[in-house]
Amino acid sequence: MLDPEFESEVLSRLAQLETTIGQRISRLEEELEETRLLLPDLHRYGKLRDLLKAGKWKDADLETTRVMQEIAGNDSQTGCTPEDMNSFCCNGTRIIDRLWRKYSKDLFGFSIQLHLYHSLGGNLDTLRAYNNEILIRLGEQLGWYREKRWLEFDEFDFSKSLATGSLPGYCWHSPYRPKIAHHFFMRLIGCGL
Repeated sequence: MLDPEFESEVLSRLAQLETTIGQRISRLEEELEETRLLLPDLHRYGKLRDLLKAGKWKDADLETTRVMQEIAGNDSQTGCTPEDMNSFCCNGTRIIDRLWRKYSKDLFGFSIQLHLYHSLGGNLDTLRAYNNEILIRLGEQLGWYREKRWLEFDEFDFSKSLATGSLPGYCWHSPYRPKIAHHFFMRLIGCGL
């Protein structure tokens, strides 16, 4: 007959082990599901995923723009255009958003930016009207707009803690801003983000 105290300790350790194994299995299942979803386009999103996983936010931001331009068929070096935003596929938008949200623990992503825009009173009507006041307030909140001007990408300080929703941001910093933001937010809404 086993000592009741020893039996209790063994059962407790088994329960802890079962919990730990369950958590590891869940993480592995999540990674497997992500890889399965990315598999058809792993060549396209793999580098972005790896940069995000490593917490290399600036490099991931630049890679996001490269991927977006590739999907939109834009091979120029001038950045994203409003036409790119209008033609950007919803599936690509969702994949990029999911990757950013996952690896930033919901600090960054397109849907985070759209949520912040909505929280400032932005909606489809303000986008159609090209209401820049809300975009300026959003830019101030994200750290993109300061002292009555939009900051250039190279002015961002990636060494300090970044504002929630401030990434990805490189594509927004094109010659077309803030027009590009209007088009992209309309696209995000159209994609149901």
